[in-house]
Amino acid sequence: MGKGSEAGEQEPKRRVMRDTSHRKEAAPAMDPELQAHIGRHLKAAYEDILNQPVPDRFRQLLDQLSESEGSSSEESNGGKVFGS
Repeated sequence: MGKGSEAGEQEPKRRVMRDTSHRKEAAPAMDPELQAHIGRHLKAAYEDILNQPVPDRFRQLLDQLSESEGSSSEESNGGKVFGS
């Protein structure tokens, strides 16, 4: 019960008003030439990163995941490996 309310009295329900003033109308579509220009620059910026080898620690974790998925699928089908 809230402060100052007597036994048996119900407090009025509060209505939550959300501030929607920060919402904006949908932005107009981006110029296709500008979009292509941005896309080319993003590709160039990330190309080096995409061509880097996977770090050893990540490869180890991926190998462990593959092994655990393999053993759990064998357990679920009675040890039989599909396709053999």
